[in-house]
Amino acid sequence: MDCRELQWWFAIPQLGDRTMYAAYDCDTGELDLVRQVVSTVPATTHGQEAVELVIEERPATDGGAGMIYRFSCVLDDERSRWLGVTVETAEGSWTSTAGDAGFESEWGAVGPRRLVDERRYVRQPDGSYRMTGAGGLGAGVYTVSVGENSFTCLRVLDLTVADESEEIAEAFVEPSGRTILYRQYRGRGLDPDWAAWREAHRGNELVVDGAMFLLRDCTGKAHHTLSASAFDADLANAKRSG
Repeated sequence: MDCRELQWWFAIPQLGDRTMYAAYDCDTGELDLVRQVVSTVPATTHGQEAVELVIEERPATDGGAGMIYRFSCVLDDERSRWLGVTVETAEGSWTSTAGDAGFESEWGAVGPRRLVDERRYVRQPDGSYRMTGAGGLGAGVYTVSVGENSFTCLRVLDLTVADESEEIAEAFVEPSGRTILYRQYRGRGLDPDWAAWREAHRGNELVVDGAMFLLRDCTGKAHHTLSASAFDADLANAKRSG
């Protein structure tokens, strides 16, 4: 499977590409925030030609402060990757580019375009997973249903090492390379209120090589993030919002 998206942001760094995605609170089922790729324009970062993706984040609640992400990205034969990131908030903005301290660990190390299940993750009888020496990020084929729409997807688990101070990115990608559903899991070493969170969210665990991860992202919430593709929305000619 060829996934050209900037992992795991749903957008393809290619002129003219547009998309939207929305995060739903798993506890309440309510819409929490929406992100829209509002433009793609040429960019140059450190002398390298790239594409700038401008992603506008809007909270679902009225009057909430939003954020704008400006990504300088390139798409080559092997991967989509960042060259620079600017984040704008009501409190100010910051920029980081390739070569800056911490950039590679935070933004530079992205996965390959070619997504394949080579039995890197082997499901055990108790429902946990064992990592093998095989390559690929695939972890099985699943049907994802969103309303009346159903998609056959490759499940992707993006985890470098099974360590409870790490996070897991989980994505369900349909054959054209578009992500339908995205979730994040955090290891117990990242959550001081681990016991209470696990008690409230039993059944939402992932165990890999004995390390346990719970459905939770950096906002402190459990989110299901769905793309426009999940609703069969074609945004190629969508009007830019004001």
